[in-house]
Amino acid sequence: MVTSRYPYGGADQVAMTLVGGLASRHEVTFITTGVSDETYEEDGHRRIVIGLPRLQMFWHHYRNGSVVRELKRHLAEVRPDVVHFHSVANRTFSAAALLVSRDYPTVWSLHDVWSQCIWSAAHPPTCEGMLTGCVWCGALPVLSLFNRWLKESVFRRADIDVIVPCLWLKAHIANSALVRRPVHVIPNGIPLDRFTDRDGDRVRTTLGIPSTDRVVLFVGQMMSNWKGHRELLQTARRILTDEEDVWFLFVGPHRDTPDVHPRILFMGAVPYADVPDCYAAGDLFAYPTHADISPQVVLEAMASGLAVVSHRVGGIPEQVADGESGLLVPDDDTRAFEHAVRLLLKDTERRRSMGEEGRERVKRLFTARMQLESTEALYERLIDTST
Repeated sequence: MVTSRYPYGGADQVAMTLVGGLASRHEVTFITTGVSDETYEEDGHRRIVIGLPRLQMFWHHYRNGSVVRELKRHLAEVRPDVVHFHSVANRTFSAAALLVSRDYPTVWSLHDVWSQCIWSAAHPPTCEGMLTGCVWCGALPVLSLFNRWLKESVFRRADIDVIVPCLWLKAHIANSALVRRPVHVIPNGIPLDRFTDRDGDRVRTTLGIPSTDRVVLFVGQMMSNWKGHRELLQTARRILTDEEDVWFLFVGPHRDTPDVHPRILFMGAVPYADVPDCYAAGDLFAYPTHADISPQVVLEAMASGLAVVSHRVGGIPEQVADGESGLLVPDDDTRAFEHAVRLLLKDTERRRSMGEEGRERVKRLFTARMQLESTEALYERLIDTST
């Protein structure tokens, strides 16, 4: 299993979940990037960390020579039956790392649209340029053409099977060289037991939130506004002017902590093991993201029994059954988003029934066991084909 520095983001959490499941039945080596070279045993698998160069250059998106050489050296020692890539972007392993597929059966899980866009998500988030081939990029003119040519030159030479977590992403790679490769839709899954019988009261007590008050929860990175936290702050200010027993709780890394209201709280980056308690402290999950593929936080909220209010973007409509496990509104329609939040805050019974349906939906479609079994079946087919 190969991904970027862990813990880093949703893609790396998915990789870690798969590692945990695979390690109980197979010999697993987990290769990530980091500050310096390390090798150690962890939770039933071997962890290899490859140190990144001190200077991160833009061409490392395409080829990071020293890191790729180290990756090849470690793979030669391990002699894996299958290599499974997750993050190769963000100046970590680089696209050129996929060329190890010439020597080993190789799978690449796509967690975003980086395969076509130089950004991890489209820039701006609403950009639909990938659908028309990114002939001209308003954010990076000229460079966008080289970006596509360089990446697709690697994709054509790499002998890989591609995994996508949703049909939306499969459609978005239809205009790239990846469409010539076998593409498998395997939804991301989560371990349900992590979100059962959690201690939400502890979080509320620590933050001074009365047990009878209602909590609107947001979980995600706030280093940029792609997850929509700024719009949610504005929505919170309006709602709190006429709701005296409602709190808004923001969980995740952020640049600033605005002093906007005593019932708007920022917890910062919470250890991953403690995040389920934050979900248990909430009554409603509000996620006004502008660009997302198949966010783990939405599945985690549903597994925690929370109704979800979000935008109808990316693969979220494949996760949330609109009107059944949550409410979805068009992107950038702040009035519709606020109306949906107010509606569910006032309707306790509907909020609870949506939360129950969301948890059942995760059980049916998005468990870590389902993802693991589908992934293992793909590994077996690749091994059988290569022998």
